[in-house]
Amino acid sequence: MNIQFVEFLHTEYLGNTVLKYLISAGVFAAGIFLVRIFKTVVLNRIEKLTEKTATDVDDFLISAAEKSAVPLFYYGAFYIALQYLNLTPKAENAVSVLGTLLVAVMGIRLLLEIITFSMRHYLVVKEKDEKKEKSLSGMLTIIKVIVWGLGLVFILD
Repeated sequence: MNIQFVEFLHTEYLGNTVLKYLISAGVFAAGIFLVRIFKTVVLNRIEKLTEKTATDVDDFLISAAEKSAVPLFYYGAFYIALQYLNLTPKAENAVSVLGTLLVAVMGIRLLLEIITFSMRHYLVVKEKDEKKEKSLSGMLTIIKVIVWGLGLVFILD
């Protein structure tokens, strides 16, 4: 190997060598690749299997997994990649806060999706009452405000 290239790999920027940045970028790229494989192979196969079922609960679960879990997997890849770098305490704190925010927001979204699906499913399938279905949107708005308010309190705590 060229001596200049090796010296370049050991050059430090912001407390990390170029080699550490490359390793971190490689780990992040591998993580993104694995998440995409999960999305295309695993979720698509499960989705094809659930198309054959009569209920829509399994379709909802696949949709919820795509909307909530996949972004968390991307963040996980980012977080693991950052473990190869020496970060300042402020940067480590920022990554930790970002992770907490992301988990809280995805959790709130998932909870609201479950509530919305459950209420719609009950009113449309079980009750078959159009008047109740119209009042559902008002109830869901109130529930969403309450859940987001509680989530905000959790985040600020």
